[in-house]
Amino acid sequence: VTYYTSGPRYACALLTRLRIGTCSLNHSLFTRNLINSPSCSCGCRCESIPHYLLHCPNFASRRTRLLDRLENLNISVLDVKSLSDSAFMYLLLKGSPFLSSKVNSQILTITQQYLLETRRFHD
Repeated sequence: VTYYTSGPRYACALLTRLRIGTCSLNHSLFTRNLINSPSCSCGCRCESIPHYLLHCPNFASRRTRLLDRLENLNISVLDVKSLSDSAFMYLLLKGSPFLSSKVNSQILTITQQYLLETRRFHD
């Protein structure tokens, strides 16, 4: 998929790691026996990909910005707020087969911006 590689290399790598489940979120590290606990710094028992992208209070303001950016795309066939968690995660990580490559590229760029702005993956 060509739009998977658009954007800065580091941001593409982060998004790919989330997509394939080998990111540095605590749940992923825990399942690979690299740390002792999957818990999140917010107090949640599990810092999973859905938790990070959709629910973690540590990133609420950045998530609001992400939602605003998605809404500003004015995609008439896409009501972001009505999507289930799994459908919304799929959209953020992979785009949609019902949208053009251009729109999918814009969506993944917005997701990449969120990943960079949260600074969760910075050393």
